[in-house]
Amino acid sequence: MKSPDEKKKALKQIEKEQQNVKYDIRDFPIKFLNDEFNEKNIYIPDYQRHFIWNVSSQSKLIESILIGLPIPMMFFSTDEKTGKLEIVDGAQRTQTLAAFISNKLSLTNLGTLTKCNDFCFKDLPSATQRKFLNTALRTIVLEDLTTLTNRKEIFNRINAQGVKASPAEIRMATFAGPYVDFIKDLALDETFQRVVPQSSTNIARKENYEIIFRFFAYSNNLENYSDGQVAEFIDAYTRKEQIDFGKEKMSFEFHRTFDFADKNFKNGFRKTGKAKSVPKARFEALAVGINLALRENPNLTVKNVDWINSEKFKEYTTSDGANNKSNLLRRINFVKDSLLGG
Repeated sequence: MKSPDEKKKALKQIEKEQQNVKYDIRDFPIKFLNDEFNEKNIYIPDYQRHFIWNVSSQSKLIESILIGLPIPMMFFSTDEKTGKLEIVDGAQRTQTLAAFISNKLSLTNLGTLTKCNDFCFKDLPSATQRKFLNTALRTIVLEDLTTLTNRKEIFNRINAQGVKASPAEIRMATFAGPYVDFIKDLALDETFQRVVPQSSTNIARKENYEIIFRFFAYSNNLENYSDGQVAEFIDAYTRKEQIDFGKEKMSFEFHRTFDFADKNFKNGFRKTGKAKSVPKARFEALAVGINLALRENPNLTVKNVDWINSEKFKEYTTSDGANNKSNLLRRINFVKDSLLGG
């Protein structure tokens, strides 16, 4: 227990620090933000990081605004000398808006507004342009008495706190429905859990769902995979399966694959008997490779799976660029061919 004196000192410190941060919440239309940014009345301070968003990340922000999804609040601070607004957090978003409106950004890899891929701002219907420019973004504006030290502290805390949502967490919310429910049910299968153990942390982040999403997408649509675009590829396949998916066939192949692995692999998909989780590249190679082999030979039997401990398999499942299509195909086909005796 803390003494009354310790509590009094803590309260005094809290009250002092609270006085150092005063703010107002405002809704700024995108047109206003863009115009002020171009006029340098909204500016990026030196302590901010350089522009790092790629075209895909920029496109996702624009897509979110176009379909009406909420955008995280930005933080500005009023410069006490000039009255201009300093961007404390939101530089990437502000620069993305400016690039799009000036037609320097062409949208790409859109998952929802697929008809808008390769569009610039000028390509949008005029009514959509006006609606976009009039969309208000909620912003916290720190009062001009907020010190530079406190502004930097706010920036650091905003960019360091929390954990970014995993692709599976986002997918489960975005595509909630029969297919996602199907994935959830499969994740409860005892054989699957035994073959592909997951740490409590991975389960909390829905990584057990993520690998099942990958199992079906790679098994059924591998030819359409593009280098490095894992989340986009899985999302596109999930979106398609939401409409109508072959539940009976998919369930059969899922259970057949992991029953086979449980029977033939001493440690399941684990590297060692004591391992508590399975790396994604290793899972993809084994699960999809087994499934494809069983499609070719449903009565497949194997004498041994010694190749799972080979240097070649280790290289294929741990090499750099694991998400490159060539590497993905190589490790999946290695497992498939090894099982089929090729």
